[in-house]
Amino acid sequence: MTIFYNTLRIAALAVLVSATACSSKKDDTTPAPAAAAPTSISWAINGAKVTGTVSSAVLSRDSVRVLITDGSNRIRMVIPLRTGQLRLSTCSQCAQKAPDAIVTYSTNNGTKIFTQANGSMTVSNSTSRNTTGIFSVLSVSYPSQDVVTLMDGKFSFNY
Repeated sequence: MTIFYNTLRIAALAVLVSATACSSKKDDTTPAPAAAAPTSISWAINGAKVTGTVSSAVLSRDSVRVLITDGSNRIRMVIPLRTGQLRLSTCSQCAQKAPDAIVTYSTNNGTKIFTQANGSMTVSNSTSRNTTGIFSVLSVSYPSQDVVTLMDGKFSFNY
């Protein structure tokens, strides 16, 4: 019987010690992580205001690769990790006129693809966690030569 009571006392002591060791202090000064800026994108297509849904935003080496959907329409962007004015053009082979960023637009789940012909993008914030800026782009579908203008674009992507 004595062995039983001694075992019970040891068990009770162990519970008390572990409960005391696991208690948390109220004076913990570890700061809470900062809230991330919202991920969003909006633009006007041929004059009509649109808000898209960011399907993915991935940091890949020195650029951010983003896929945005608007129903069955999509925008794909490749944005370098730097701030300032970026050039959008069709000349991907020309060293002096190669685009700094890429914006493609497709309709009806990719049945018609528009590639950037001209435009600009200004990145105001570019970190390892977020890219924010504005853009306007004139896009052309080949071989049909249909034109789509994406204007007044605003974006903020978290990754």
